[in-house]
Amino acid sequence: MTEHHPAADDVRPDDAVPVPPRRQTPLYRWLSAALLRIEARSRARGSRGTRLAARAVWSVVAAVGILLLVGPVINEPMGFDDYIEAAGTSDETWIARSFEADYTLVRDADGRLRMEVEERITAVFPDGADESGIERVIAGQYEGHDVRPTLVSAEFDGVSIEPEVRERGTRTEFFVDAGERLEGDHDLVLRYTLQDVAHAAFDESTRKWTDELEWDAFGPDWSHGSGSTTVSVTVPRDLVDAFARDPRAGLSWLLVSSSVELTADSETPETITYEVVTDQNLPPHSAYWFRMHFDPGTFAMPAPPILYWVMVVGPFVPLLAAALVLLLALAARAVAWGDARGRAWFVPQSQPDPDLPATVAARLWRAVGTAPLVRALADYQETLTTGPAQPKAKGLSRLWRRRRRERPEGDTGARRGAARRALVRELHRTGRVGNWPHAWREYLGAPAWRDTFRRGLRRVPAGFVRDNFAGTSLALPVLQLGLARQLSHQFPLSVYWWPVAVVALTTALGLAVLAIAYTARPLTRRGTFAREHLLGIRLFAEKTLVAERATLRDPLLPYAVMFAPPRRAAAIVRRAMDDAGVDRTVARDPALLGGGRIALRAGAVLLIVAAFALANLVPSPTVRPEEDAVFRGDVPGSYGMFVREFDADGVLERDADGGFTLAVEERLAVSISGSTSRVPQVMRQWTDRAEGVNTGLVVTSVTVDGEPVEFVTSRLEGKALLQTTMPDALEGEHDVVISYRLEDPVITSASGGEWHDEIRWTALNARWTFGWEGLLEFDMDTRVQVERVGVTLTVPAELADAATAVDALAYRQGWDFELREPDRVVRDGDTVSYVLTPEPDDDGDDLGLRLTFDEGALEEPDRAGAWLWNAWRDVPPAATVALSLLALAAGAVGIIRGSRLRPGVLRDVARWVAPAAAAATLPVFVWTTGDWSGDEPAFAVLVVCVLAAVAAAAWSLVATRAGRVAG
Repeated sequence: MTEHHPAADDVRPDDAVPVPPRRQTPLYRWLSAALLRIEARSRARGSRGTRLAARAVWSVVAAVGILLLVGPVINEPMGFDDYIEAAGTSDETWIARSFEADYTLVRDADGRLRMEVEERITAVFPDGADESGIERVIAGQYEGHDVRPTLVSAEFDGVSIEPEVRERGTRTEFFVDAGERLEGDHDLVLRYTLQDVAHAAFDESTRKWTDELEWDAFGPDWSHGSGSTTVSVTVPRDLVDAFARDPRAGLSWLLVSSSVELTADSETPETITYEVVTDQNLPPHSAYWFRMHFDPGTFAMPAPPILYWVMVVGPFVPLLAAALVLLLALAARAVAWGDARGRAWFVPQSQPDPDLPATVAARLWRAVGTAPLVRALADYQETLTTGPAQPKAKGLSRLWRRRRRERPEGDTGARRGAARRALVRELHRTGRVGNWPHAWREYLGAPAWRDTFRRGLRRVPAGFVRDNFAGTSLALPVLQLGLARQLSHQFPLSVYWWPVAVVALTTALGLAVLAIAYTARPLTRRGTFAREHLLGIRLFAEKTLVAERATLRDPLLPYAVMFAPPRRAAAIVRRAMDDAGVDRTVARDPALLGGGRIALRAGAVLLIVAAFALANLVPSPTVRPEEDAVFRGDVPGSYGMFVREFDADGVLERDADGGFTLAVEERLAVSISGSTSRVPQVMRQWTDRAEGVNTGLVVTSVTVDGEPVEFVTSRLEGKALLQTTMPDALEGEHDVVISYRLEDPVITSASGGEWHDEIRWTALNARWTFGWEGLLEFDMDTRVQVERVGVTLTVPAELADAATAVDALAYRQGWDFELREPDRVVRDGDTVSYVLTPEPDDDGDDLGLRLTFDEGALEEPDRAGAWLWNAWRDVPPAATVALSLLALAAGAVGIIRGSRLRPGVLRDVARWVAPAAAAATLPVFVWTTGDWSGDEPAFAVLVVCVLAAVAAAAWSLVATRAGRVAG
């Protein structure tokens, strides 16, 4: 076919095939148009200057991020040393000899809460204090509400004054300037109002929503010592009727805190006044607060102010900006940096373009998977004796032309043999998963890729917009990292994971934007014309079945390979070589990663991930928590209710279906503290699974002093959890009764190689004194200790006589237990009672009883649960041993054959599987032995296995390192 130079004004032939335009979304078109306008405006003003300005702006943003990352912490919370230092230097500023604050609550016509405040402060200026005024700091933002401190009036030493009011973001400052150095005592009176100080709050201890008013009378920055302190709160009676619980007040400093219930100090027909007074000397930065809970909906809540949203959204601004920039980059890639427009049609082409070699055409077509095969096929065709199969490659790089000139002209057979071997090797690679890294390197690294730019077929976008994309992708992650560092002083990263996740996501978005901006290589107009020519060749090849009929010498064969998927392309070349009688045998390619090697390496990586996930997400069947979460105080409301006496009476009886039910009544004599920040609740945890079988624990009722209370049940740490939801603290001594039953107390288990039925009841878990003893007030005289613990199990006499063994059980390490005889056995007519009466402070073991019977004596045997439980208990040690053996076996391959191993499956086993198995052994070992003492025989065996695995993996890596392996 005659060479054809397309132009935009070509007349479209009748047989032309239209190229449908790529339709973009309206959003992409609008964003891209905006970017183009920005780019045009930048060039109109001087592209170089605006680009330098953009780089400067993003450099400043990055510098701010670095400053936040390594510079001082903004609003850093005070640490322990700061409190101690402030207490030691309290005489360097004025001291409040007395502080009196009167608060009056008012619900306005709109249902919103207004608080009228009058403060009377007697300030003493020591000799060491060099101050001429008094500054009072009031919170301006509280729980997402703008409380708008509004000064009404002020007096200083009996004289009316107008203090300076300073609005500083989240706080308001009232500053009284005397104009001279102050000495001795001075009286300050401030009258101001606060708006919307109540907020909706969910109490984790009561599990209820309330409208909460909690206010610190000293304010957010009280750097003064205090003598006598008095706070009074006047509440209208309609708001008193809306109390969800009794109001409280308290003080705190560092780890020291105390609170009391507010009682009415004075009353009028319309209001009730509550007052709390302390004569204790309080150090600087103390908190003196009162808290009132109202029924939900008591107050109308305002919409959050703009500052609230700034504070909430502010830490995520870099992330949101990175997401927006990513959208802009995608729009630019799709439209602004899209391929240039061509003729929008093509016709069949029977000959390649003489100025477009197949290797360059493959890059133009973006045939990544087949480009190496096209290159090898084109090289082989050049060695055929009938003349060059490809047109002369004009404009190739100097290196490429030099390599062609260096080919020995006289040794055609040697060149053809080398080209054949290269072709066969690429043929074996093409279409395989492990070939893709090589294909991409060949696609981007060969001179043909660079030649597409030298020929003007592709272009590299540049300009103001691209520079901004690069700047944002680098500056925004740095800024987000700096913000995360600042937030880490407000939210511990060991507890709150989201700052780290936000940094990771922002970084990922920045890398995506950078990749989009710097990998955009759109076609030029010439490139689009060339691609339309390739579309014509493809159409001709499809109509004439070039893939099935072309010979190895056919100049269209590389194009048929280029257009086909990788596996199909390899089949086309195999068919052509077989038709030409060309040998397709070649030496093994050690650099090729086949499916087996890829799966092996991926499996090694997944093995480590699975081991850590297992150890962190799945509770180990060989490990039990040291004590209940309610004893540790980890559940809100679990602290403050102390137990003096505990009795649990269980009665085993038959149900209507002929089975057995264990009904239990627990009686607790408790003392409830009135100085806790949360409402103390009745909480209990039970081990309700025996040998992995659910015994069906159901709580039926909870009463306090004979009155039923609401409760919820759930599961925590593999145990049943009971939590009452009493709305208010019941300070003082009370009697608590908990009734529950085990609906399926009978299990089938095996011990000593024999199967049997048993009834196992764990009445009380270990470490009860840890949560049941404490101080009612901040005074050792109010300490409550456990005085008595008793457990009784009553069974019918015929069952007691049929039992083969009756034992008290105590769990030790893991789920294993030791057996002993009950403390007492009482036979009373038709019943027998087994009694446990441990010392109150002997809480190292669980309290429970086990009755053993012959298999099938109580119920139809069901061994499935026991089988599954025993198998699951064997999983952790078995997994540790199995991983160790895998590491040893894989390491042995490298150790024995290290100097002789060549790249392949066996070397991957030695260098991938052995280290991965050894690394996976470590978390599984910790998961298995988390609460073992180290005296267990199995512990020593597992330690030896782990050490052997690590040693074998290290030895294997050394033996097979690159310096010791040739090839």
